[in-house]
Amino acid sequence: MRAALRIAKTADANGPSTIRRSRVAGLVGRSLRPGQHPPDASMAAPRVGYDFSRVPVHNGHKRPTTVDDRPWHLTAYGHPRLPIGTPAWSENGAVVLSAQALLAPPALRTEMLLHEAIHSTHQRAAPRDDSPAARATAERLATSPAAFASRKALPPVPSLLGFPPQPHKPFDRVWIGHSGIVGEIVRSGITVRVMVPYDRIGIDPQDPQQAKAFHCGKHDMPPIPDLVKRMIDVAGITAKLNKDLPAKVQPYTAQLVGVIDDASAYRLANGKPVIILKEAELTSGQYPDTLAHETSHAIYEYHSVANDPKKRTPDVYALAIADLFNRAKNTVRVPHPTTKFDPGKPPPLTDEGAGVEAGLAMVTDTLWAGYGGHPWGGPDEFFASAYAGFLRNPELQKKIFSHYAKADAEVGLIAKELLRLLAIAKDQKALGKLKTPPRAAEAAAAIERAGEPWDIGSYTYGVGWLVEPSKMPGPEQIKC
Repeated sequence: MRAALRIAKTADANGPSTIRRSRVAGLVGRSLRPGQHPPDASMAAPRVGYDFSRVPVHNGHKRPTTVDDRPWHLTAYGHPRLPIGTPAWSENGAVVLSAQALLAPPALRTEMLLHEAIHSTHQRAAPRDDSPAARATAERLATSPAAFASRKALPPVPSLLGFPPQPHKPFDRVWIGHSGIVGEIVRSGITVRVMVPYDRIGIDPQDPQQAKAFHCGKHDMPPIPDLVKRMIDVAGITAKLNKDLPAKVQPYTAQLVGVIDDASAYRLANGKPVIILKEAELTSGQYPDTLAHETSHAIYEYHSVANDPKKRTPDVYALAIADLFNRAKNTVRVPHPTTKFDPGKPPPLTDEGAGVEAGLAMVTDTLWAGYGGHPWGGPDEFFASAYAGFLRNPELQKKIFSHYAKADAEVGLIAKELLRLLAIAKDQKALGKLKTPPRAAEAAAAIERAGEPWDIGSYTYGVGWLVEPSKMPGPEQIKC
């Protein structure tokens, strides 16, 4: 770490290097043998703390897989997994510079070398992790040499990190497909991605050069700036909701939120939690309530598998919630809630056709949020709707519960016990005192019927592209 920081500090202190651009342009433009050195020592860059006459020139056909005492390479080729025109990157501890890097303005070149020196040292000292959270941490450390140097232990790091980390502002990162783009922002350890068709950003859907029109033109056309602003807010809200959950629940919290024209949901992607957020809820401003619901699933998911994740054996808390769900299904039916609860004009309690049980209606998201929610879907949805209402509007929730208790005395008993369970969700001592409900076998059966969240990791379209954007079909090269 100290060696790389010496390079970085020297670059910062002495200013940018002076490199004869015509010589470098000719050199990088030729086909060079792996390991061949620049032929002229006048191309050295002593003022950035490293002699470029000792840098092995890498021809791009066989990338360095081992790290030696000279981890700087030149290439005439781009990286197949990075956007066209990426000037520099660090891969497995080796820094690769392209022609764009050497011909960049001096100040930018100095910033690039500093940035990649930190990435290189990080990759050589830490285990690999290609998750969005690890990528965000690595980029944050690379922009702060002091923070990097002060770390006693380095966190896991992706094997490939490109420069700059923000190629298509205002997004942090973009994947370009044939029919649209996937844009990404990362804040507070939360990654938020959105799928945007070209016609949404004013590019003719009949144009065969749609991808080029975006990549080589503007990147901030409407509605992208507004989407990014809301995505940043989504990341902040999700991070705060996750942080407020107990430590034992953290493995079940989602670090990725995918925005798409699909139903909001708590899903898995190759076993890792993911939140899908319906784009209409993002653009309408309803997403804080949706996020409260979807992040609440993490609590229930933890308790539903706590005793044995492989067999999904529920603990007492999950059984108690499932028992209330079963009891709620046996209450009288009332009309489906269609609007937000108005204490001055509460919804009717007499069923006039197809309705829903009062014990389930009372926790429906529509009543406290004004939309959505399906607590009749299983104990997991029953809990998520109830806990989100408890987080977002507890006083209104109590009024809703009291109203539906008028339809059935059992609803009042269920509501009282449910409020108690919601209040102790983060109290480990109180959770340890819970007693197994008398109808535990029926409660366990309800949990089993609900099953585990869908795993969308194998999807090769739609939400699958949000989970792994590189799966999205797109042009291999775009020349501007």
